[in-house]
Amino acid sequence: MLLLEGKEASDADTCRNVLGRGAVAVGSGPLSVSTRRLCCPGRKSSPSRATRKPDSRPSRPAQQPPAAIPTTPARATTPTTPGLPHHHDGPGLEEVTAFLNQVPDFQQRTASSLRAAFDSVLDGQRTGRYDLASLGRTEKAYLGNRVAHFLWGAWGLIGHGADRGMRQVPLCFTWTPTWVLEPEQVGRVCLVMRVDESESRWSLGVLDVLPEHLNNRTSNRDGKKTLSAAGKAAIHWLVKDAALPENTLLHLDRATLSEVLAPAEDASARHPQRRINNLFRLVQGRLIDRGAVRTVAMAEDYGRRVRQARGDLLAEGILILGPYENQRRVAAALELPEPESGQWISIRVVRRRPGADEGPFAEINGDLWRVAAPEDPVEAAPAVR
Repeated sequence: MLLLEGKEASDADTCRNVLGRGAVAVGSGPLSVSTRRLCCPGRKSSPSRATRKPDSRPSRPAQQPPAAIPTTPARATTPTTPGLPHHHDGPGLEEVTAFLNQVPDFQQRTASSLRAAFDSVLDGQRTGRYDLASLGRTEKAYLGNRVAHFLWGAWGLIGHGADRGMRQVPLCFTWTPTWVLEPEQVGRVCLVMRVDESESRWSLGVLDVLPEHLNNRTSNRDGKKTLSAAGKAAIHWLVKDAALPENTLLHLDRATLSEVLAPAEDASARHPQRRINNLFRLVQGRLIDRGAVRTVAMAEDYGRRVRQARGDLLAEGILILGPYENQRRVAAALELPEPESGQWISIRVVRRRPGADEGPFAEINGDLWRVAAPEDPVEAAPAVR
């Protein structure tokens, strides 16, 4: 029997009453339950649908399909060749040429930026590399972008107020005999640049790329094609075979390079300072840039290593001249290349004999010094500040 609100009822009647009003009957036997829902004993029963008040909120309007947006037909382009449309955006050939011609110290800025870009990708300070041929496949693909970034900075195309239109001109860079162009470069004015590390030369031209300038037989999966002979003949050269700062280590003979990088079998001889001293001891009379010094030292404090070498080699009669005014004066008087920023040059000197005609000489600390000949005895050199 179940007890409902204090009254007795039969099991059958109780189940019908309780289940009909939302209660739950579990098992059999006497239970004390409420006629309200067991899950919420204090909750009032909800009104039936018939007794509910009508909803006074306004009904939501039926969703209408979006109105059609009028479209303007795109301007038709006339492709020169099927699949190769001719683009008319970006600066023209005359505009590009005029801009580059007005860049101050254009050749010097460009050459210095090229060397800096190469050194940044080679990363000789960490890897010991000095030859572009030693780059990996991904690094070679990245080299062109790195060169473009350095050139944009040298030409004043980075920062507020820069000519962004000129930055849209593609740069096709190569250090091999030919250029590889992408399909989207067809129909546009492009800069074409080639660098020859073995000859320390670089060239830069402008080309309005047309489909007939490409070799149709040579193409890869990306649709890139090489420049044809007709394309090379159509290049308008702005600079042809200009001087590039020398890659010093690349142009050393194998024996000298081996002695500079690893002068002896013991580990102490491979110390950064020993290598820097050997570099300026063995490579005299030619400019050495910071890229070569970083690669030889493989250390962050390469500048301090050069200053230390300057003092170490004085006893051997060797001067290390840098970009400072007095040191450049001495280099010019000895008819040596004058170091620019980030460059040094070393030379062995001896005192000039009075009245002797022994070639160019320089006055250092009140005495006259000349370039030493191989047969001259070693004489301690003066410090040049």
